Amino acid sequence: MATLCRIGEPSLAVETATQTVALDPFRERSYQLLMHAYDASGNKAEAVRLYHRLAEILAAELGTGPSAKTEAIYSGLLR
Repeated sequence: MATLCRIGEPSLAVETATQTVALDPFRERSYQLLMHAYDASGNKAEAVRLYHRLAEILAAELGTGPSAKTEAIYSGLLR
């Protein structure tokens, strides 16, 4: 998915990562990739919304929060 963004196909990366998140909603790496894909496609707001959705899922279902790597991606989106 990251490769799709690098070769100028962020919309395809969004589509692929969205499917991956749907298949395993607890796999944080998929959310990270989707956040990057949204950002690369110019949809930073959706990337931020996705972060909040992930944080809610992790808190409600697993009693934890996003990893340091996910937090770093989120912080980068806010800059």
